[in-house]
Amino acid sequence: MTNNNSTSYLNNLLNNTTNIKSFINDNYENFESTPFHIAFSNIIDKKELVFSEILRASNVAESTGYQLREGRRNPSRDKVLQLCIGANLSLEESNYLLKCAGKSSLYVKDIRDAILIYCINHSISFIDVNIMLENESLPFLGKL
Repeated sequence: MTNNNSTSYLNNLLNNTTNIKSFINDNYENFESTPFHIAFSNIIDKKELVFSEILRASNVAESTGYQLREGRRNPSRDKVLQLCIGANLSLEESNYLLKCAGKSSLYVKDIRDAILIYCINHSISFIDVNIMLENESLPFLGKL
């Protein structure tokens, strides 16, 4: 099988399987298990982004950023989102990186997440994201 099977297709296979081990072995390449640091590096390399500029735009300390990129440190959900905003990534890319980091995807029914989704979809800067969060009395994304 190829690794572009839809989630609904895989759900259907799983619901009809009688052997979980066979299901896992037959569909192993469809599971998203790429570590955050590898997935993030792949995306920024593919887009030819400059890592130091992402750190600056996301207000992430250089030492923290490099530890995250090298896989020596696991990012918090907010740190992943800071980097995604600093890199001007799409909502799809941001949710993918959240998943790779073992964090929950952005959820439109959560007011803070709804603001973050809006900001990502409209390429709003890190500082302006925090202004919008502050206007709603919500926790900042990282430190200002």
